[in-house]
Amino acid sequence: MPMVDIDWLKEHVEVPSDLTYEQLAKDLVRVGLEEEEIHASQVTGPIVVGYVVDATPEPQKNGKTINWCHVDCGDEWNETDEDGNKVPRGIICGAPNMKAGEKVVVTLPGAVLPGDFKIEPRKTYGHISNGMCASERELGLGDNHNGIILLRQYGFSEAEYEALKPGQDAMHLLHLDQPLLEINITPDRGYTLSYRGVAREYHHSTGAAYTDPAVALNEKAPEPADYQPGTPVDIDVEIDDNNPIHGVPGCDRYYARIVKDFNPNAHTPNWMRRRLIRAGMRSISLAVDVTNYVMLDLGQPMHAYDLDKIEGPIVVRRAAEGEKLTTLDENEVITASRWGVVRAHVQGGKLTHLTPFEHDYAPSVNMNGLCELPYSSSRIRYPMVREGYLRNGPASREHRGEEKFVRVSWETALDLVAKEMNRVYDAYGPSAVFGRSYGWMSTGKVNAAINLQQRLLNLRGGFIQCINSYSTAAISRILPYVVGTGDPRSTSWDVVMKHSERVVLWGCDPIVTNDIDWLTTLHNSYGYFRALKEKGTKTIAINPLKPDTAEYLVSEWIAPRPGTDCAMMLGMLHELVRTKKADTEFLTKCCSGWPELHDYITGKTDGVEKTPAWAARECGVPAERIVSLTHELQEHRTMIMMGWGIQRIQYGEQSHWMGFALAAALGQIGLPGGGIGTNYHYSNGGSPLCTGPFLGGISSGVKPVKPSTLPWKGSQTIPVARFVDCFLNPGKTIDFNGTKVTYPEVRLVMWAGGNPFAHQPDTMKLERAWKKPETVVVTDTVWTATARHADIVLPAATVFEHNDITNIGTYSNDGLVAMQQAIEPQWESKPDYWIFSELAKRMGLEAAYTEGLDEMGWIKRLYGESQKMGERIGVKLPAFEEFWKKGYFLFDVAEKDRNFVAYEAFRKDPKANSLATESGLIQLYSPQIASYGYKDCLGHPAYFVPTEGVNTKTKAHPLALMACKSRYRMHSQLDGTVSHQFANINDREPCWINPADAKARGLKSGDVALVKNDRGALLAGVYVTDRVQSGVVVVHHGAWFAPLDIDGLRVDVHGNSNTLTMDEPTSSLACGNIASTALVEVEKWTKALPRVYVYDQPESVLQA
Repeated sequence: MPMVDIDWLKEHVEVPSDLTYEQLAKDLVRVGLEEEEIHASQVTGPIVVGYVVDATPEPQKNGKTINWCHVDCGDEWNETDEDGNKVPRGIICGAPNMKAGEKVVVTLPGAVLPGDFKIEPRKTYGHISNGMCASERELGLGDNHNGIILLRQYGFSEAEYEALKPGQDAMHLLHLDQPLLEINITPDRGYTLSYRGVAREYHHSTGAAYTDPAVALNEKAPEPADYQPGTPVDIDVEIDDNNPIHGVPGCDRYYARIVKDFNPNAHTPNWMRRRLIRAGMRSISLAVDVTNYVMLDLGQPMHAYDLDKIEGPIVVRRAAEGEKLTTLDENEVITASRWGVVRAHVQGGKLTHLTPFEHDYAPSVNMNGLCELPYSSSRIRYPMVREGYLRNGPASREHRGEEKFVRVSWETALDLVAKEMNRVYDAYGPSAVFGRSYGWMSTGKVNAAINLQQRLLNLRGGFIQCINSYSTAAISRILPYVVGTGDPRSTSWDVVMKHSERVVLWGCDPIVTNDIDWLTTLHNSYGYFRALKEKGTKTIAINPLKPDTAEYLVSEWIAPRPGTDCAMMLGMLHELVRTKKADTEFLTKCCSGWPELHDYITGKTDGVEKTPAWAARECGVPAERIVSLTHELQEHRTMIMMGWGIQRIQYGEQSHWMGFALAAALGQIGLPGGGIGTNYHYSNGGSPLCTGPFLGGISSGVKPVKPSTLPWKGSQTIPVARFVDCFLNPGKTIDFNGTKVTYPEVRLVMWAGGNPFAHQPDTMKLERAWKKPETVVVTDTVWTATARHADIVLPAATVFEHNDITNIGTYSNDGLVAMQQAIEPQWESKPDYWIFSELAKRMGLEAAYTEGLDEMGWIKRLYGESQKMGERIGVKLPAFEEFWKKGYFLFDVAEKDRNFVAYEAFRKDPKANSLATESGLIQLYSPQIASYGYKDCLGHPAYFVPTEGVNTKTKAHPLALMACKSRYRMHSQLDGTVSHQFANINDREPCWINPADAKARGLKSGDVALVKNDRGALLAGVYVTDRVQSGVVVVHHGAWFAPLDIDGLRVDVHGNSNTLTMDEPTSSLACGNIASTALVEVEKWTKALPRVYVYDQPESVLQA
């Protein structure tokens, strides 16, 4: 929307000398324009003109040359020597264009630059730097960061330049101290895109004297001298309108004028450059700037051509249907993200918008947030070091998460990291190094943060490995015992569409969760869900929360209490046993352990018969519906689609084990359209598998170049969700999956991408534990809470800022896509591959790390390896150059894969197609698990009452918490972009609450509430809805953690759900994370609302 600068506006209309932007907004609103925002200056002084007295180059040992300069800033701002004399300030400057004799812009101590960077005196490179010579980008005046501002080249006339004096206020000189009014306009008032139009509206509103600049200019314009038709001209212009309106051409005149003796190297005048920048346009060159200025001033579009390069006439015509206009500074590339394949559109070096890939079945709703990511206000812009760490190193770790950050050079940051890595490896060995990258699988095979960091750590001697994931810890540990694999392939959607008569969505919301993929996606499943709805197949959603998928499919909703799914399934199993409808033939032929499970169901094991009436008391679903549902599923071909949310709870291993037991008793496993699938909700599982080669990546499994001779202390691998317990209790031994794990002592944390402050339970406990390691290094794109709690922060590039390559579809393998770089890395961010290669260089590991390849070299190698794999399976990939130019290559689906039925061969012949289990059959009872003697995970699937749930509510905490995935994020990714605005209430994560519970607490939609328990407290926006059952509240997972101390209470003011969850293992078997087991209370927040600061730059000081 247009930006209005009073300084420019007053050239066309008289305005009071004391006119404020607030009053200007009111005046324009009176005539129908809308005030969008008054943008205050992001810069505060002192910022002055400086004269460089001398600049002495000083080469550094890292190869960089800096300049030690003395800059005259005027008597008011110069330093005072020991004799009381005013002397020029000493300033360090690394800019290549710094030289003596130039007038520059000096930011002095006390100044604050965009991003809340504070200038303070700083000791660096052996000197005290007492200020900073600034570039355009550092002042928010443009994108140029190739050097500092030299005022000689900044558009001042010779007289104006000579008049500039050291100490003169540069804030006013460059209009850095002035606000701007942004207005909204309607489509019928396009004339107000120009200052001419805005000035006229101001005249109509206030009666102020107005002079139409076009009239005055017309009087000055010379008439062509004696032009006669047919007279030869320098350039021909043709108007070709094949569809005139009422016979009148859409453009009935086009003026072209040749300007000769133009100097293309002349600088744009400062006043014009300043006005363009304040209007939101880049200053490019004098010719382009003049045309843009005229357009903004008069509303007359203009274009400048280089006469020598024009061939033939200029033709003015209407665009043809489907024709696309591409400007000289416009570009389009194809790339990929976890939200899908997209085409990125770039103009003037800036990402303007994304369009969906033409083969995408359901483009992501998060495309706007994804497009904003490179420019997010929360972007990590520069290498940063915590202030206390820079002074005192690891001894300052108690202040982690509390102190300001200091901007440093890449050389300084990388040197610090490499030095600390070597120190820890040399003193303590690899068992003191914790290297993680969980939660941010960087789309792309080359700049994958996980692999790159772990490759470096392995070359240096190794590190503490982790097992499990926060997504699938319980299911991935239990299902290998049950069916031989932790992630079994699901029956093809084509088969489901043809044969399934009932589809049960048990604890899943695939329309939300299939928006993302571990690699990238075509969103294949959405086409099937549309077809499922059109066909009218009955769907049943079993979930305490009515999911979006159920809303879309108009599913029947059955709402068990959180954590009681196993009780409900046991009631169904009992009904099958009672009515003799359990498929005993399948249970005998294809399963092992049915007698043991049967005894548990009927109460012979523990004296509790698991009848539907018993189940109803536990889960809250009426016994009659449990009975009728059992027979409905048994009498119809049923596909149970079971999600992962029900295993991210206390005793989470039981849900899927019990689900397979129920499916086995129904007897439909291995039949077309029947059985159970556990990944229909994730990465578009169930989509037919295409025939094509997979794409490898840069291997992290490399042997050490510098193996450690120090003894390893503790276990080499720990369950990922137990790392906080490990930080707090080194040497502690725990049970895990039939083994014993002893925690090592962690001294160095390397975290590349990911945000444990979003996905680790009990965030307040994590905050305390995070201060235990000696050093924390974080590499990421944005200022998550994890980055804010680091010692050293390295800014990584987004997917739009580097080249890469990836497969499409984790389960479907739809093809390969080129991830073409769209824009330059913003600010000082760098691709992950560059960051870790530079660290490897400093540690003497470069040759082994890079293998002599740069980013594009690895892309070509990986593609070449995929080509060879394709040849072996009969799929020919095009030459790399052809592939890269087109941007993608899609694979075909074979009939056998389109018609795939899970466990079909096993059902027909269990011996010939045995599973990788103890018996080769489906294990309904596992002697191996039973031998572990775990009280929280028996030898058969069982129901354990959650320690915090509806059935165990307390007076202090009577509501059960659920934490589901938000459709506007992937975990916490994109929370720092516009995506969060679609869901947030009063800048907080919403808390869904049932109308009855809201009424009892005096809450209504739009209120802000405190959600609390003994572990923590958070603020959330209230959303009253009957889509969540009474006694339950929902706070969606992934809001960025934002703690503040308010009246003695530590409160997350933004709404991170894990602030409330318990950091206990799911059981001794999987030691998974618990994301949805907690009791809370909700009460209306009546105090002043604290500001949500997580989207801003952290409090920082800019290194002078």
